Amino acid sequence: MKITPHNVNFKHQGAWYELADGRGIYLAHRRMSQVLAKRNAWCIERIALEDTLKRGYSFAGVLVKDGKRRVMYATRVEDFFGEASFSNPKNILQRCLPLSRFLITPSMNRANVEAAMKLR
Repeated sequence: MKITPHNVNFKHQGAWYELADGRGIYLAHRRMSQVLAKRNAWCIERIALEDTLKRGYSFAGVLVKDGKRRVMYATRVEDFFGEASFSNPKNILQRCLPLSRFLITPSMNRANVEAAMKLR
């Protein structure tokens, strides 16, 4: 797997992950506290989404680091430019997408589902 980091103003924002067969995904690296609380959405830099399309990748998402635990939210890049997306009011250079619009969420992980079932 080839990993290409993405920095904005010398700050690490995420990375492009490419498999040997050429398929890839952009994952923004975030903490859970960085979710846009008012709209319950993740935000990704617009330039990163455009570069993802230029590279020929069709998926983008967020890799959330919470201590040792890491979870992923992923969806198609086009969804960040669709009708459910919006610009971040605090940073117009970012596109945001509500958590409910992601195709892959931590709740889909088998281990997370089994853990939730044990709690009941």
